[in-house]
Amino acid sequence: MYKKWVVACILVIVIGAAVVAYLLWPHPPAKTEILIGAAVSQTGSLAPMGNKVVAGYKLWEEYINQKGGLLGMKVRIILYDDRSDATTTKSLYERLITVDQVDFVLGPYGSSCSLAMAAVAEKYKVVTIHPLSTAGELFNQGYDYQFLAKLGGISGIGIVSMEEDYLYFKFFDTLKDLKTIGVINTADYYPRSRATAFKSLAGYFGYKIVFEDEIPKEATDVTAVITKIKGVNPDLFVVIGYLSIETLLIRTAHELGYHPKLIFGATCNVPEAWDILGEKSQGVITSLDFLTSFTFNESQKFVQLYQAKYGKLPAGHFEALAFATCQLLEAAISATRSLDQESVKQWLINNAVETCVGRWKVSKVALDAGFKYVPEYFRVIPQWQNGIMKIVYPPEFADSKVIYPIP
Repeated sequence: MYKKWVVACILVIVIGAAVVAYLLWPHPPAKTEILIGAAVSQTGSLAPMGNKVVAGYKLWEEYINQKGGLLGMKVRIILYDDRSDATTTKSLYERLITVDQVDFVLGPYGSSCSLAMAAVAEKYKVVTIHPLSTAGELFNQGYDYQFLAKLGGISGIGIVSMEEDYLYFKFFDTLKDLKTIGVINTADYYPRSRATAFKSLAGYFGYKIVFEDEIPKEATDVTAVITKIKGVNPDLFVVIGYLSIETLLIRTAHELGYHPKLIFGATCNVPEAWDILGEKSQGVITSLDFLTSFTFNESQKFVQLYQAKYGKLPAGHFEALAFATCQLLEAAISATRSLDQESVKQWLINNAVETCVGRWKVSKVALDAGFKYVPEYFRVIPQWQNGIMKIVYPPEFADSKVIYPIP
């Protein structure tokens, strides 16, 4: 009996000491907020589109906190400006993960910046969702933590990446007497690789490339190259660069009297294209992930939220893609009730999410081809008509007939 009493006393003393030690020993405070990091171009050459991505991220941050946050915690997005410089992007994501100790990261804007930061996120095994990227290399390196919100215009993903260009050529096949194509791209990663994919498919579909050229991305006078293409006079004029160059090429073509049957501008999918070109944008086709006229899925909710916060309609698809990126992370965290990277990653791989730019799900076709992790494809072809982008293809989403040939 005495021994039992002694043992009991010892147990009480040990347990009491452990409790006191726990109470006195320093330990981290309970987590009160979820930190998400991003470095996006807010100054420099990529700023016009980068700031649209920032607007989408900030809109979601406000929206999710008005709903009560995630897992009962406030969400805070830490945003840095990478100044449109890939080296700066890389160092900022290193800082976000190691110094700011964010729970997840969102992608930057621009292929070179995306490529630069991906290796950092992979090193620390942090799930990253990119709003957009044209860098196929981002998804064929075997990376385990890189996800893409929307597939479109991605170079280097074979049949999957070319689905966007397949869409164009299916559309071209509905037009009469469009047989020859001229392509001008700028000497940079995205324009060059995108032009290569486009030209390879042209031959497959039976179109003839009768002119091709590449110009410096800093070009300010394109009179010489437009004079050359005018002499050949292809039916379809394809310009692939960034907005300033594409609009320069289109404007110069008008001024020099080159009037093709149709013009395609890869990045002429923002209101600034009309602001720069005015009537000269009439009939230009492009491609788009989102229009405010979309009524499916979460699109109209996004439009309403954007208009309430910013007092205007979203200018293009960049804001919507950024918001959709956050919706994917929101869905995964909510479903798993976790901030664990592996749990969130596996959930994203295996589940579908309804976003403001459509239904998102990792493409099994791409996975089988060795590409991680790109979603199934959806895009539409709009055409500038009287200052408004109207959907002209595919037929199930069209809200206008195509103007062809263009004035």
